[in-house]
Amino acid sequence: MANRSYLYASDILPIRDADPLQRRMIGISEWNYDIPVVYKLLASGSPRTSISSIWKLDENIAIVSDYETGLRRLTCFLDQLPKELIAPLRSEAIEFLSSRQNRRKFFVLECAEIYDMLGENLAEQNNQLLEEIKAFEPGLVGSEEDIHSLGLGNWSNILYFDLNDAT
Repeated sequence: MANRSYLYASDILPIRDADPLQRRMIGISEWNYDIPVVYKLLASGSPRTSISSIWKLDENIAIVSDYETGLRRLTCFLDQLPKELIAPLRSEAIEFLSSRQNRRKFFVLECAEIYDMLGENLAEQNNQLLEEIKAFEPGLVGSEEDIHSLGLGNWSNILYFDLNDAT
């Protein structure tokens, strides 16, 4: 199993055992073995901890944030990058995230699989990530390798965990 971070969008905050039709969550992206810069930027709109929509744990091991604020922060960041390195990836990201199909009130960032690799308390790691996101200022990007590490180009509504599956 690849350890992934997952990014979803939702119209409601995660609720334990919510009806999938009420939840109306949609997959946005997943990234193997890391929590990329893009996810941290998108999760930076008034972020707060939340219960997970994937894992049935009592602790808050997910992060929810305002969708529109996160999208604005990502757009501003991408606008500062060298156009020759970023243009197609920027267009793809903004088009995907701005589409009516994907837009919701909240981003939901699920990182328990990443936390689990470190073997420490999941809730404590989630709190640490929350503090990192609150203070997050992405660094300079100047190479194609830097661009790849941002977490762009992996947009999809089909993620490993389909939260709208009524099983």
